[in-house]
Amino acid sequence: KEYAISCNYKHPVHSLILDTSDKIWKKHFVEEELLDIKAYNNKRLNDLPPSLQTYIDHLITSANSISLKKKLVQEQTSPACEWLRNIILEYIRLFRWNYLPLTDQLEGDIMRRV
Repeated sequence: KEYAISCNYKHPVHSLILDTSDKIWKKHFVEEELLDIKAYNNKRLNDLPPSLQTYIDHLITSANSISLKKKLVQEQTSPACEWLRNIILEYIRLFRWNYLPLTDQLEGDIMRRV
């Protein structure tokens, strides 16, 4: 509660999100408490469909944005892969149109807005 009140920027704690990997919590909890919080009611995420994982692995091999865009040209037959392809293309469009101004922001600034 004290940290949320003292925070002068929007932090995940304001949405009742406690990210145990955030270094700030080491000032408020001992390591054992952080491990307990992290392990409490831990849910296992489902594995990605094999076609989607293969597609992601293929995209990750791109050396730069130009090679990535070339890989995104072809439509995908898998709905999950096509969804991912469209999301990435839309992100690239938003970046090109300056909807994602990254000139004076750190990654943490962007994450705090999400």
